[in-house]
Parts: sequence; C-alpha cells; structure tokens
Amino acid sequence: MEHLQTPTHVVARKDINIPHVAGQDFEAADLPGIPPLENFKGYPLRRGWKVNAETGDLSFDNRSPQEISSFLQAGFYFGCMITVFRIAGVPVRTADFLEKGRRSSEVTIRTDILPRLVGEWIQREATGRVGAATGPNDPGMEKFIRASGIRETLNFTFWYLQMFCQHSETMAEPFKKRMKLIELSIMAMGESLSNAASTIYGFDPKQMPTWGPSPILKERLLRRGWCPSDSPFFPEARPISSIGADYYFGSRQCPWPRETDHSTCSTAICNAYLSVVDPSRYKQRHVSPACQCEAISVPPEAAELVSQNAVPVVRWNGARLVVSRGSAQDIYIALSHVWADGLGNNNTNSLPKCQLDRIQGLVNDLCTQPHHVVPGQPVMPPLAQRGTHVPFWIDTLCVPLPSDLRSKAIRQMANTYRWASRVLVLDSRILSLEQSRDITDRYLSIHLSTWHHRLWTLQEGQLASTAFFQFSDGAQSFADMAHEDLARLNIWDPSTLLSPVRILIATQLAVFYSGMQSIQPGTSQDITVRLRSCVANLRGRQTSRVSDETLCLSSILGLDPAPLFKEKTDDGRMARFYDLVGRFDPLIIFHTYRHLPVEGYRWAPRSFLQQEAELFPMRAMVEANPPQPATLTPNGGGLRLRLGGFELLSESGPSSMTAFWPHTSPVYFRPWTSGNAVMHRQRTRGVSTAWYSCAYKMEVTPRDLKEIADPSMLGPGHRYAVILPTWLSPDAMPVTGVVGIIDPNTAANPVNHQGKVWTAGVRLPGNQVPAYSVPWAMGVRYVCRVQVSMPSEEKLPRLDSYPTVVAFSRDQEWCIR
Repeated sequence: MEHLQTPTHVVARKDINIPHVAGQDFEAADLPGIPPLENFKGYPLRRGWKVNAETGDLSFDNRSPQEISSFLQAGFYFGCMITVFRIAGVPVRTADFLEKGRRSSEVTIRTDILPRLVGEWIQREATGRVGAATGPNDPGMEKFIRASGIRETLNFTFWYLQMFCQHSETMAEPFKKRMKLIELSIMAMGESLSNAASTIYGFDPKQMPTWGPSPILKERLLRRGWCPSDSPFFPEARPISSIGADYYFGSRQCPWPRETDHSTCSTAICNAYLSVVDPSRYKQRHVSPACQCEAISVPPEAAELVSQNAVPVVRWNGARLVVSRGSAQDIYIALSHVWADGLGNNNTNSLPKCQLDRIQGLVNDLCTQPHHVVPGQPVMPPLAQRGTHVPFWIDTLCVPLPSDLRSKAIRQMANTYRWASRVLVLDSRILSLEQSRDITDRYLSIHLSTWHHRLWTLQEGQLASTAFFQFSDGAQSFADMAHEDLARLNIWDPSTLLSPVRILIATQLAVFYSGMQSIQPGTSQDITVRLRSCVANLRGRQTSRVSDETLCLSSILGLDPAPLFKEKTDDGRMARFYDLVGRFDPLIIFHTYRHLPVEGYRWAPRSFLQQEAELFPMRAMVEANPPQPATLTPNGGGLRLRLGGFELLSESGPSSMTAFWPHTSPVYFRPWTSGNAVMHRQRTRGVSTAWYSCAYKMEVTPRDLKEIADPSMLGPGHRYAVILPTWLSPDAMPVTGVVGIIDPNTAANPVNHQGKVWTAGVRLPGNQVPAYSVPWAMGVRYVCRVQVSMPSEEKLPRLDSYPTVVAFSRDQEWCIR
C-alpha cells in the first residue's frame, strides 16, 4: 500500500499493514517454458484446487480459512503482479515485496518498489509511448499482444477476486478481517497496475475493472469523520481512483465532519445537507453580527426589465443601487450563493447596506485582477480597470417576489448564468479558507460545501462560462487553483501513474462543472444523452422546494419551463417535465427509484434527488449495441420503445391465459417452441446451448412488490408481459426486467408462429437470439420490476410441466404507461 499517495502536509500514521500469509511463493509452482499468462491461469489447478469446468468457479469445500487466504495472496496478489511484469519484460519476485518486522517475526508486504518497476515498464515500451497498438494488423503487433495479455491478467484477477470477497463474508473473525486486508491489497495493486497499463497502452480507463470499494477503507473514513456520501471523491474517475482516493483521504481527519455520527446518513447525501430553509423563520445576516445598518431595496426598474423577459443587473455606488440590462455582450458577474448563509430574503428584494458594500467590493476585485481561466494557458488580463463598479446579478435583488414575475425570471435563469462574464460562488465553508492553502484543502472546501450539495447551485455552476470561488483572501477559478500543481505534475511519473489522486484533485471538479456544458442545448448531444448525464449529478443534491427540481432540470437542458408553472402538484410538474423532454434512453424504465404515481407515467422516476442507486445501472450491458431512443406521447399516452421481452403463457400455448401473477414468484419457465420437441439443456461455461433450450427463473422482490399501488393489478384476468433491456438469452442473465399488464384489446396470437421457433443468428444455435415480433406496439400498464435469471441444472425444480413464454426480439415495440 506504500505506493499509494497520501496528503503531503499530513503526517499519516501507518495503520494498514498487509500480512504475508502465502505459505509458498507464486514462482515455486511455475511450469518451465509456459507463457506467463498461461502459467498464471493454470496456477489454481497446479495447487490442487478444484475448478468447475463449466463455470470456472473455485470450490472452497474442505478448505480452512488459512488455506484460502494463503492461496488468494500467492495466486492473485503475487501471481497477478508477477505475471503483469513478466509480460512487460520486467523481472520481479515475491521476495522483493516482503519486509520482516524489527521487533517481531511477522512478515508484511510493502510496495515501495512498485514505482521503480513501473519506470522500467515505461522504458521498455518507450517506442510506443504516445499510443497503443490497435489490433493484429498494427505494426506494433508484439506490443498489442503484451497489452492484451496484461489486460486479461487483470480481468482474470478481478473476476476471481469477487468470488473470494463473497466467500470471505461467511468467515468468522479474526479470519474475515485478515481476508479483507488481503482483498484490499489486491484491489490497490489491481487499480494501480490498471492505471499504468491504461496510460502505457492507451486503454480507455472506463473499460478497465473498478476495483473498489473496500470495507476496510470505508470504515477507516468513518473513523476519521467522513460521511459515507463523501466517497466516491471523484465520481467520474472511479475506475482509476476508487481505492487510491479512499486511501488518500482516509489518511487524514475530515476537515469538516458536519455530523458527530454519520451512521444514519445515506451514500447519496449527508444528513447535514438535508436541512431546508424555513421561510417563516428566515433572517438575513449582516457582515458583522453587531451591525444594524439599513436594508437597501432594488429600484422598480429591475422588475420592469423582468416583465420584458430581460435580465436586470445592479451596481452599488455606496448610496443607491443602479439597475441596467444584462446581456452576453456586457460585463457583469452572476453570484451563486446558499440562502442558509443569510443572503436571501423572502419578503422584499433588498439586502443590508453592509452586504452590498461587501458584494460590490468582491465583484470589483474579481474583475480587476488577472486570473487563469483555461488550464495550461497564460493568465487572462483583468476585465475592468481599478475603480470601476462592475454590475452584478443576485437572485435576492433580481428575482421579483410576485409569482408571475418570478416565473419569468426563472425562465431566464439559464441565460442569466450563461451570459455572465464570470460566476462568483459565495459559501461560508469556502470563505473560511485562505487561497494559499494546499490544493487538497481547497478542493475539500468545495467538495464538502453546502453550495456543492444544493440543487440550484448545480445549475449555476454548470452554466457558468468560468466559475470563481471566493476564499477569505481572494477569488480563484479552477484553473487558478490547479495551475501550480499541473505545472509540476507529470502524468508519466511512475508514482503518478500508480496513484493519480493529486492530478484528480487538481482537475476533477473542473471536469465535473465544465464537462456539464455538453448537456446544454446547442451541443451535438441528443437530449436522451444530456438527460442521462444531468440526472446522474442530482443524487447528492437538496432543495427547499420539491417543485424546483423540474424547474432546475428544464433550465439546464434548455427547455422552456412555462408549462410547469401551470401544474398545481409536484407530481403533475414532473409529468409535464417528461412531456417537455419527449425522448429518453429506454433503459430508464428499469430504474430503482420511487415511481411517479401518475397514470401513464408509472414507468418514470418520481424524483432524481437523494438517490443511492444510479439511474442507469445496466448501461454497459447494451452499450455496444444501444437501443433506439424511446419517445413519449404527451398527457399520459405512454412511452414507446423497442426492446426485447416475453409474454407469459400457460402450458397450453398462446391462446391460454397465464396463471402467473407477481406475488406468486418465483416462477420457473421455458420458451414456447410452437409444439416442437426441443431437448432441454441449461447453458454452462463449457457448453453453448440455444436460448430456447434453457429454463429460466423470474422473481419479484418484496421491495418491488411494495411499489404496486393498485391491488387490482394482481390477480386473475390479466395477461402479463416482461420487458427486458436486451433479449431472453442465457448470455444476458441475470437481468432486471419490468412486468406489465398487456392491454385487454391486444390479440392473443397476433402473428401465426407457423409451427416454428422464431430465432435468428448465425452458425450454432448457441449464437442465436429471439426473432419474433408483432407489427404494432404492445400496450402495457406498468406493474413492477422483476428479476430474471437462468438457474443451474441442479437448482431447477422437478416440475411435470413448466409455464411457457413467447419471447420477443429487440425489435419489438412496446407502449408502456
């Protein structure tokens, strides 16, 4: 673990020691003359472990905890690491990583040597340093083979590590803790070598395994005052930092614990951010608690400009506020702040004189100082000369209180921040820190700030051309903060390749906010992609008004929110918001969020805020062949999409009503084969069988059953269909589907099966997939989610007959309501 970065200004006590428990060195079981990858993959059999020929699973039967931990460390810690370096041509052995204790006989593992080994690896691949070989026909064929072998070694290790992690949960202490330490060491090694390989060979890091999280590092973070929601620290870079970031930040105490006990906090958001402003008790704050200066109201010209669909901006000359029209051609600063810090006002469009003095001073300083705006580029000259009073926009003054004018101001909110020359963020947490502090402290002041966890500030930060954060002694952009570190850091430095946390600290917040500009209107991104990117960033956000969620989303996506103001309920607004979007990634119907209780929209999430799970957890499984976007018929007409699935039948075929209802699960079933006799055979790792030869299982979890609000959906008299993100195939199992009630006017057998199995594909039956579809959209009423899997042969019940299903191809159109 010593190769992982720790904060430079924190003296970290070494509190994680990895014991050496492997009784035999990995090299001792080498077979002479065997290529490194083949030698590595054959290690379990050479050590006498039983490997299931069909599934590849290891048998833990009659294995003691000591045997299991010893084998895991020798085979998949040292085995993986030694194999990677052997393929790269760098000699290494187990003994290079062992250290004997000074006061005890215990031997521990140290990884100080890893940066030197990676340096040698880089030197050996120096001729192809700027890119990767792209395939067998590439001039760098040998490099391509090495790259492929290293990636396969890491993927093989990751696959088996999951098996050991699952088994270790059943162990008793102290064996369980020791296993978790060994698992952590493999995760840290795997993540670091994956990072190095990605850079050296040009792999996409997102295609590499995500090695964490580790329960040991999560517990360590909690002990040091961090909230479960603080990690992942770099959500967009989890494949390269899941372990490294948790280790880095867990090496220090959280600078702002917020709660004395985070045991009731979720992984989405800390309870400290859930408090909302009570309008009846809200009080503005003066710069100094002792100040009693007067409140200054904005002149009526501001409301007049809003009524004209314009953006008002103000200047404070020390005596009065001067209103003018803001535009993209004029210099003005938009302020982004948290109302809980005392700059709001629920009763009038006014601010205390002392706050106006302060705000105008901060705005003037921001515009009269040179700043870095683009990373790696020279500083930008000041926007204004000293002594100039630069106009600014702040919602407290520039959003009128009457509802009709407030609605107009909200409709202009996107332009307000997009047109602004700069956006200045004011947050009490960030303001408490000096800009001279280490970049880690400045990053954390933003990452942990209330501003970073509010809904409207998400929009304000994302729409900003350049966001600046006000520290106690000046304002800095992301480029200002990262300039020195990026100039000093070298991505080809072995220590940085193995643990890129410092680079991520310098870049990831900027990537998050600047990268979100791609979801704005006018970009090449389809709205289905932009919505998916946008809602992924709402999970850790809070707002005082539930109805603001749709307003903010509409503003970010460039949609006119006018129809939303006509709705009287929050659920009604969400339904109208979906009408405005119109097109969706069809995988949205498989989400795990609470469902919108509006007829025609039950497939949709009720809210995107404070959700622990990702909206699209199954994105990767169909990325290579993504489904067509789904289109929504407004006013509850249903979501039309093309995906695979099946209709549940009885044993008698398509003309009979199914006896299945969700609460009778689990149900085992087989595809209907039009009366053709098909030999049943479950697919295994060693044998490829046709999809229509297998038996499957579907089950509704108790949690999903609770989502069924209408009891009439359960019971006889219904025909049920299951929509899948792919098709009914052993390769796709297990998978989450959606159960729906087929519209009663849909014909029972709309297309004659002609006595054959509707299947398509090439060559072997095991390569084929369902091909049946009907020439119109199958209307279904959403019921709940369902889990579909393919049990092993020994786990199938012995039934006289199985319920059957008609499987549909991925070209089947559905209309789900």
